[in-house]
Amino acid sequence: MVAGTSNAVNLVDGLDGLAAGSTVPVLIAYVLVGLWESRNDISTAAASLAPQSYMVRDPLDLAVVAASVLGSCVGFLWWNAPPAKIFMGDTGSLALGGTLAGLAICTKTQLLLVILGGLFVAVTMSDVIQIGSYKLTKRRVFKFYASWMYP
Repeated sequence: MVAGTSNAVNLVDGLDGLAAGSTVPVLIAYVLVGLWESRNDISTAAASLAPQSYMVRDPLDLAVVAASVLGSCVGFLWWNAPPAKIFMGDTGSLALGGTLAGLAICTKTQLLLVILGGLFVAVTMSDVIQIGSYKLTKRRVFKFYASWMYP
């Protein structure tokens, strides 16, 4: 899961902070997930509320981690405004993907990450379809996609 999410965010990354900009809404969602799980923690819930509670270790700390990475993405986007002064590269986009996977695993919301990171799933699937189709049939599926990616 970590390798797949990291590579999916890396595929989305392009120029001008595409990875950071598309990761910000997912991180906002994980801040909210962490706060929600913290409020509905099973260790503080009454026995009658146990079915509605979550068994996640330190959910508030996970919300703080998500908020910290969110703040770093916002700072990156601030300094990456035209003219761009810094460059993220593969190291940053792979780290963002690893952070998203880690947050999903620790909050036990792995399937929610597929929905929240729908952009990452769509880009990865389009790359798999395009490259697989070209290798098998020597024909392109997405003609508009091929014009700028494969001249």
